[in-house]
Amino acid sequence: MAADFLLSPTTPLTLPTLRTLLAGNARVVTADTNAPAATTTPVASVAPLLAAACGVGAEVPRELVRLMLVLQAGQQQRCGASAATVRRLLDFYNREVLPVVYQQGGNQVGLAHLSLPLFGLGEVNYQGYRLQTRDVLELFGWAPLQLADADASALLVGSGFTLAYAVQAWLRAEHLVWVADNLGSLSQGNADPALPSSHAACHAALVYVQQLLEEALTVAPTPANQQLATKESLAPPTDAWLALGTLLLAVAELGSRSAWRTELLLRNAAPTLTGLRHPVGSLVYQNTQLSGGASAGTAAEIAINTHQLLDNAEQLLGIELLVILQQPTQLPATAPFLADAREQLPVLAEHQLLYPAVHAAAQFVHRYIRPEQAM
Repeated sequence: MAADFLLSPTTPLTLPTLRTLLAGNARVVTADTNAPAATTTPVASVAPLLAAACGVGAEVPRELVRLMLVLQAGQQQRCGASAATVRRLLDFYNREVLPVVYQQGGNQVGLAHLSLPLFGLGEVNYQGYRLQTRDVLELFGWAPLQLADADASALLVGSGFTLAYAVQAWLRAEHLVWVADNLGSLSQGNADPALPSSHAACHAALVYVQQLLEEALTVAPTPANQQLATKESLAPPTDAWLALGTLLLAVAELGSRSAWRTELLLRNAAPTLTGLRHPVGSLVYQNTQLSGGASAGTAAEIAINTHQLLDNAEQLLGIELLVILQQPTQLPATAPFLADAREQLPVLAEHQLLYPAVHAAAQFVHRYIRPEQAM
């Protein structure tokens, strides 16, 4: 069992910490020995949450909701929320009791859906089932929180919704740039000396976004610095809207470079692989459509588009990896990523269905644990 992580204003969450927490099974706890006793509060105290809980569209993926919980706990702690509120958010995180949150609506709507279960309202996902919150609270013996009006309103302040999307996007993009560096260096030697394998611009974008996100993870949200207008901000005065747009463009560029390398490899590939041109072309076209809106929309909308681009980039890199593995050349002994791929992914035969291998390659890219991250 991994050691608990103590969340406090003096030990804030960082991107490396979040990567470790999300990849492992450590609990996040808070020192709350002075937590105030619950008090009886009129039902009207949750009226701001009820009014804002009007999300639409698809549900936010569960791993993102879990990230929202721990980020919201950190933000609430920094802005002086009661220890009981922070503790319950972490209870949900640690037990993987995940509120049902919807993608469309923005920060305030997302936070309303995230917060309603604290009061025993709304629905949660638990162990693969969508359940009424009150039933899950009863299962654990947790009483619904009874908070004052100001506390309920404070739960709508902050950027936990957008910040979760941005943090996960950064973590995924950083991993995919590492994968692309490995594949680009090998494609360079096998395909065309003029092929651009460097991802310097992507690395620079990641550094820029990391600076903004690290600041957002340490700033206490207040109504005065929260922007609920068209271009929302993660942590004013930094322009996180611009940072997300930068990340979106960087991921689109990453996918385009992978598609270019794959196309050059396919020029001399066996006929078995030529069908891969179709999904590559389709993904590149979709990337163009998604990245074309980098300068429009809210930060939440751009973050959602970035996650779609990340999904596309995983598939493009997976296809590139699959084509590389069919090449007759030997893989470098110093490339454990490629050696692991050769061991786990199939060698394609003539007249073989391609899509199972494509899906397997994309999953390999997504789930691969780099040597420096192995426990």
